[in-house]
Amino acid sequence: MRRIWCAVAIAAAVTVGPFSATAQVPDTAVSFRGIVMRDTGSAWALFIPVPAQVRNIRFNLLHLSKVSGIDRDENRYGEVSGHLVADDAGSPVLEVAKLKLMSIPGEVERSVSRSFTEHAEVAASILPNQFAFPDSGASTRVRLRPVIAFAITNHSDAPIDFSFHDNKLVCASVLPSNRTQEPIWTGAWPVGPYLTSIQINLSSTVREAVTLPDSVRLPPGHYKLRVWLCEAADYNAVTVFDVIKR
Repeated sequence: MRRIWCAVAIAAAVTVGPFSATAQVPDTAVSFRGIVMRDTGSAWALFIPVPAQVRNIRFNLLHLSKVSGIDRDENRYGEVSGHLVADDAGSPVLEVAKLKLMSIPGEVERSVSRSFTEHAEVAASILPNQFAFPDSGASTRVRLRPVIAFAITNHSDAPIDFSFHDNKLVCASVLPSNRTQEPIWTGAWPVGPYLTSIQINLSSTVREAVTLPDSVRLPPGHYKLRVWLCEAADYNAVTVFDVIKR
């Protein structure tokens, strides 16, 4: 791999609200914030909802190298620091020196107790939680891609088991903040290695992250996002986000 040399800074191509993918570049040391995701097999990447740019290359997905022990951090939000290099195709790759896990801004947690023995914490968020939708003429490959994050932590004294009619695990809906019923959008995703069942072991956390479909377009306003475990609707949490004018 050859190094990518940048004179001054690597900055987000789009900056919306409090979230941006910006990295200062003294001697090519950089930092990016995003969702840690498995790429293919043992390869890992950082998904950056607000596209970052290195020279004339814009990207949502930054491949990671020289990583170890990252499996437990899958679908976590964090800041990855290291040195940028380029692969044989000229795409940026980050040689990871440090991973700092962080809470997603605006993340909401909710306790669920189905019985005296079944207790869990459900967390929901959207990253970024303030954004403007891209113009219709924007690239469909590299663009703003808000991520819905969902997590369940088992606080019970035994594993929690769920069974499903299909492989849809995460469900979500969007409502204007002044409305309590009739969502204006609803979606469901098959995620992770699950088929029709999932088990959450003692003190374990299951985390998933899915992108808001490109087909979703909302006018400027304040919204509520409800995320839940499909077919177990009581495992849910509600957070808020804002769509702003460009």
